[in-house]
Amino acid sequence: MGHIFFIASCIFIIWVIVHYDLYSEKGWKYILISEIFFILWNVDTFIGHIIEFWIEPSHIIGSKEGWDYFRRMIMLDGKEYLYYITKTDHIWFVPAMMLFFIGLREHLKKEKDLSSASVILPLLPIILIDTIGSFITMVISILAFSTALKLYRTDRDNTLWNYILWLSSAYVVFSLSRSMGHILQRILVPMGYEHIWRYIEPYSGSLNTFTFIVIGSVSLFFFRAYTTYLKISGDKKRIEAINADLTELNQELETMVAERTMSLMALTVADKVRNPAAVIGWTCKRILEKEDVPERLGENLRDVIDESEKLESIVKDFDALLKSKQSMFRYEDINEIVKSVISVVEKEADEKGIRLSVNLSDHPLKINTQKNLLRTAIFHIIRNAIEATPAGGMITVTTDGDNERIILSISDTGSGIPTEDIEKIFDPFFSTKIFRFGIGLPLVKQIVSEHLGEIKVQSEVGKGTRFKLIFPVRWIEKK
Repeated sequence: MGHIFFIASCIFIIWVIVHYDLYSEKGWKYILISEIFFILWNVDTFIGHIIEFWIEPSHIIGSKEGWDYFRRMIMLDGKEYLYYITKTDHIWFVPAMMLFFIGLREHLKKEKDLSSASVILPLLPIILIDTIGSFITMVISILAFSTALKLYRTDRDNTLWNYILWLSSAYVVFSLSRSMGHILQRILVPMGYEHIWRYIEPYSGSLNTFTFIVIGSVSLFFFRAYTTYLKISGDKKRIEAINADLTELNQELETMVAERTMSLMALTVADKVRNPAAVIGWTCKRILEKEDVPERLGENLRDVIDESEKLESIVKDFDALLKSKQSMFRYEDINEIVKSVISVVEKEADEKGIRLSVNLSDHPLKINTQKNLLRTAIFHIIRNAIEATPAGGMITVTTDGDNERIILSISDTGSGIPTEDIEKIFDPFFSTKIFRFGIGLPLVKQIVSEHLGEIKVQSEVGKGTRFKLIFPVRWIEKK
């Protein structure tokens, strides 16, 4: 049972390494190969235990006393020939441990057909390979444990290094129990203490089986935990990306508000100051044209004329500022703009249990647009849809168009908007239970207007809302 569990855990480790493309890293490549050798070794050992039941004691030729123990021979026939091969299982085990050790070293460096004829063969090669292999296995497992400990100390919170340390510890216990058992057998039996070995053997075998179970359990537990860890790491990166996008959107919004404030101020000055200043200056000049104007009054009137001319100069400066402001509109594909917004909001919709259906036109839909502003408008509408839609609902985003116009439709299955509030949602600082206090939708309307477009709203309480943004296709492409 222990053999089967061990093989299953090795296969699972191999699957995880391949599934997550870990084998592309040098260290994991060695560990992948070592797991294959571990499977071959375990299969070899398992077959060896089965064949032992076929071997009759009479097939062993020679005495167990003294040095004769090492001169014994074994007579094999047919399938029994496999016994000779399976008893050299360290041919698999030693490379497996060596590759496992090399794999850990790489991680540390990065962090810092069978003959049927009867034959009589000597047992000495088996004994030598078994003894030497047991010793080498112990040394390599201890080195692997030491390396794993160094990796663990570099980052004690690293889930991977915690697992490697546990796995290396289990390999040390296994190699010591198995190797010491094999070495003791080669010492006790020739010295005439076979009865002592018979007493120790079951405990050694049980410890080996227990170690198999520990290795398998640790591996299964870790890779379940590691899968969760990878998912959390992926979510963290996604959240960071969304946060960066939101920060960018906020900066764009602040810039847009500043630009609108400047434009409004310039227009106000031009409208409210130019005409009064011109009238004042003209009136004063008319008075000065009269011959009977006192000298002191004339000086005062000339001062008034000078100041009115300064006001007119300021108005001209504001006009020049507005006229010199470069246009930020470019010929862009609205489908790409929608995609960039969806990548930001889809995680929020998924966490709330809302299905986000995106049906974009098969061909590019290009209009002259200030990309960042349009992204902000689309973002506000979809965020409002997410807030108004309960779990299990759906938000649908579609784009379509022809030679005359492009239509972007955003609909949801949310609570809807009362008829009396539909016209008010675009008023500054209008607030309802659905739309919070703010300037989001008024800003959306202003952005759409600046693109020479129009926005239409269809809503029914309890069924949902649809926002339809319609843009003209009549601007020339600006290089």
